[in-house]
Amino acid sequence: MGTVTVSRSTDGTGQNSPPATKTYVDASVQIGPSADNEVGNAHTFTVTVTAIPSGTTPVVFKSIAPSITPTAGLTQNTSACSSPTVSGPDGSGNFTATCTVTINSNAAGTYTANVTATVDMGTPAAEVVRSTNGSVAPHGPGGSGPATKTYVDANIQLNPLTATNNVGSPHTVTITVNAIPSGATPVGFSNIVPTVSPSPSTAPTNSCASPTSGNGGLRATCSVTFNSNVPGTFTINASADVTMGTVTVTRTTALGGNHGPGGTGPATKIYGQPSIAIAPDAVKEVGHPHTFTVTVTSLPGQTTEFTSIVPAVSPAPDSTSSTCNAPTINGNVATCTVTINSDTAGVFTATATAHLVVNGFATTVTTDGTNGSSGPAVKTYVDASIAIAPTAVNEVGDSHTFTVTVTALPAGSPKATFTSITPSVTPAPGSMSSTCASPTVSGNTATCTVTIDSSTAGLFTANAAAVVSIGGVTLDRSTDGSAGGSGPDGSGPAFKTYVDAAVGIGPSAVNPIGKAHVFDIVVTAIPAGADPVTFGDITTSVTPAPLSSSTTCGTPTISGDRATCTLTVNSDLPTTFKANVTAQVTMGGVTVTRSTAENHGPGGTGPATKTYVNALITLSPITATDPVGDTHTLTATVTQDNGSGSGAKPVPDGTVVSLSIVSGPGTLSSATCTTSGGTGTCTDTLTSAVAGTTTIHATVIVTVLGVTLDRSTGDSVPGDGPDATKTWVKVSPSITTTQSAGGTTGISVSDTASVTGGHQPTGTVTFQLFGPGDTSCTGVAVFTDAQEPLTGGKAASKLFVTTAAGTLHWVATYNGDDGNTAVVSGCGDEPVTVTAASVLEQALSVPNTGAGIAGAAGLGLLLMVAGGFLLRVVGRRRRA
Repeated sequence: MGTVTVSRSTDGTGQNSPPATKTYVDASVQIGPSADNEVGNAHTFTVTVTAIPSGTTPVVFKSIAPSITPTAGLTQNTSACSSPTVSGPDGSGNFTATCTVTINSNAAGTYTANVTATVDMGTPAAEVVRSTNGSVAPHGPGGSGPATKTYVDANIQLNPLTATNNVGSPHTVTITVNAIPSGATPVGFSNIVPTVSPSPSTAPTNSCASPTSGNGGLRATCSVTFNSNVPGTFTINASADVTMGTVTVTRTTALGGNHGPGGTGPATKIYGQPSIAIAPDAVKEVGHPHTFTVTVTSLPGQTTEFTSIVPAVSPAPDSTSSTCNAPTINGNVATCTVTINSDTAGVFTATATAHLVVNGFATTVTTDGTNGSSGPAVKTYVDASIAIAPTAVNEVGDSHTFTVTVTALPAGSPKATFTSITPSVTPAPGSMSSTCASPTVSGNTATCTVTIDSSTAGLFTANAAAVVSIGGVTLDRSTDGSAGGSGPDGSGPAFKTYVDAAVGIGPSAVNPIGKAHVFDIVVTAIPAGADPVTFGDITTSVTPAPLSSSTTCGTPTISGDRATCTLTVNSDLPTTFKANVTAQVTMGGVTVTRSTAENHGPGGTGPATKTYVNALITLSPITATDPVGDTHTLTATVTQDNGSGSGAKPVPDGTVVSLSIVSGPGTLSSATCTTSGGTGTCTDTLTSAVAGTTTIHATVIVTVLGVTLDRSTGDSVPGDGPDATKTWVKVSPSITTTQSAGGTTGISVSDTASVTGGHQPTGTVTFQLFGPGDTSCTGVAVFTDAQEPLTGGKAASKLFVTTAAGTLHWVATYNGDDGNTAVVSGCGDEPVTVTAASVLEQALSVPNTGAGIAGAAGLGLLLMVAGGFLLRVVGRRRRA
């Protein structure tokens, strides 16, 4: 600069940079191998990517992207190239990434495989792109172009695949083998082998050792020819090897083998002759027409004249009609029908024979089961029957078994299935059981039982219905026609008559002893209208044996289904009698025994009872003697006997006894008495103020078991007591006396009597005064004062004027009354002493009484009354 020269160098000194370097990097990509494969065999391409860095690092295999064209029909797996296997550096300092691509195809064709790879090398990274097809970059040193995979295929065909010929006509099948190489070369055909199975009558011949080439060498054809003199079906197959390029494939028409795309399976050749068929076999219920169709088939493509078709049915059905005189012809097929019917079960065999001319040759075919013709057709007319039995008469409570029989007809026809057997009984019996859910099957018959029982008389109708399946035909049969008829030899309903009888006796009752009782006996046949009905023995019994019994049951009164009679019993003892009856009744041949002691039957009765009851009454004491005034107790005892055997028991408390005096004196304290204390007794009292005999009567009304019994003493009922009698006797009272004092003659004396004891004595007292010297008081009383009334138990005599001196004795006699006896005071109990006195004393001393006057008169004195005393006025006592 100016005159100065400056030198600089890239030596890295000062501010000078060091020298600059340039590294050139490269990479390559390759794919392989190319190959030929049979379709369906997988093929693997290997991809290799190489980084050529000459020591440059790092190396990054950024992407490896394989591609296959075309993609149609191809399956491929490129996933391994997402994570390639990396190795290096090698001896040259190179790094390598490898991966695989797997493809497969079921279709022939050629597929091209390419790869594009991207590699980063160095820092900063230098990106290098390489591809096998050069579309985006070259493949690099050591790289490759695209790889190819050729898939090859082949097929084998037979023609015609099906054919039908008359026997004796040769048949040729063409075999075609095609290579499907899509350009694979060279192509070669070998081992073309035909087979015919089964072996035909004439051994097959073929041209396959020298096939004909075509389609530019991609096709080989040959043929196989054979013949048969008998009808039959033949299967034709062929196999071949095809080589394309380096690959050989084998193809076959055999079933299950690989015949290739567009190839075929086996070919079929049917050798035949005209045939005849009659159909269908069938099973039908009798009475339903059936139509057989006759089909005569000539060979297709042949000239045929149908001369005649002749059907036949054996055995002859009830009716037959046919259209075979004018069959319907359609090409090589002629058809007609034969219609039959039968009301009887059986197997009918239908055959047919046809006469025809084929290609000018007459031939006959028949339904003999040969050469493609059918065998005979069979029409089975089936039937079924149902029966139930037996009809019978049974006593109630005796189980009865009906047997149901279901028969499939005819025997030996298709096996019958007894679908259901349903019994029914109306009205519903007391019990019913059945085995018909699992019947016993023997051959063409199924049997089961229905067992019923009834405790009630009546007519029971038993029916059964069955469903029978024979050869797919369902038959409904029933004994009452509700589900089809009963069929041949079937039956209508069965009947079970349950009969019963009843015996009754009555009424039970309670009677007083001695009263006859009539039991009514009724024997009834059940049900009413059971026929015939006869009444056997009607036997009565009574326990214990009564006093008397009689019956009319030896000749009962019979009216229709009822027999009646009576049993009469009586007893004089309280007892319970049990009356029973046993009777036999025959209804429809069944004898039924009924008893009131055991099975008396519906509406019957058990034993009847007759209870004789009693009641008794007694009085006690029956006889007695009591003093009047006494209180006499009468005890009434009442018992009752209810006939149970426990004996007489006291009547209940509160029973009222009525008492009355029939005759004689006395008074009852009450007209009734009432029992108490559980003793059946009550008491009444009787008193009488007078002597005599009293008869007492008692009555009572007792109800025993509802029976009113009137009982009284002295009645005629055994055990009742008599009327009671009571004798009343007079009582003896006591008598005491008190005499007046004595004195001198002329004094008035008197006596007073007191009557005590006894029974309220009444009446009079007689006073007697016995004169001096009569110490026994047996002479004539000097003074008698009779019938002085007794008042308050006392009586006083009148005055007596004494006239004589001496000791006088008073005697007082109580004269008694109705209840008291007379009583006399003792002689000497009342002495009265009288001494002599002057006349004047006498006169003055005589009281003014009538006796005094009389006494004075007796003395012969004339007295006068002076005041209360008599005065003598004249005279002296006159001497006697």
